[in-house]
Amino acid sequence: MKTLWVLMSVIQLMFAYSPQAGNIDEDNNIRTFQYSLEAGYSWKATSAGSGMYQADNRIYMSNDRGISWHKLSDSLSGTLPSGPIGDLKFKTKDTGWITIHSPRQGDIGLYKTTDGGIHWAKEQLEVPSKYAAVQFNPASPIFFTSTNYGIVLLNEIGLLNEEGQTETSLLFYATQDNGRHWTPIMDRPEGEWNGLSWKASLDQKSASYSWSITIGDRTWTSSNGEIWSMN
Repeated sequence: MKTLWVLMSVIQLMFAYSPQAGNIDEDNNIRTFQYSLEAGYSWKATSAGSGMYQADNRIYMSNDRGISWHKLSDSLSGTLPSGPIGDLKFKTKDTGWITIHSPRQGDIGLYKTTDGGIHWAKEQLEVPSKYAAVQFNPASPIFFTSTNYGIVLLNEIGLLNEEGQTETSLLFYATQDNGRHWTPIMDRPEGEWNGLSWKASLDQKSASYSWSITIGDRTWTSSNGEIWSMN
């Protein structure tokens, strides 16, 4: 029971339950992503692959904890983007994000809804010129409990050096207004931005970063940028 309590405490730190992502229907090549808020609202997105970087998407909502669902939008007739879904997250019953994998260079496929998932618009994130030729694989935003701060991490960023070898680099985005505006921060594994302090340590074997984020007198840590705990 103690282990279960600790796990639930970690989950609750990030506003909502973790998404159930990437469930695959092998027969129809459909991936399903789910996200639930503690208030009882749930969303389910399906991504039906039809080729490399091609997928038709649909999103549904439930207000009874997943007992019944109603369709909100799709990528054929609505503003929900097409392409393979990477992640789904909601901060409130109105505001959420979805990520789309894309082969386009310099394209951060992060989309936002402000009406609960009916309409979607691409986040216009500034990409520094150094990263204009990079193919990104973004994660959905991470928000820190009882603050207006959040970050967007971009996974597996690799740049070619003068010798043609791939080098791991660091680029992430930070917000101090609950995701209305995002500021790019690059090549600074440790620093401070408008009251948010961070330290990112690279694991050479996995080419991934562990994180420490401090806001005021509280610190959040993660060994992989996915699962976070507050110290």
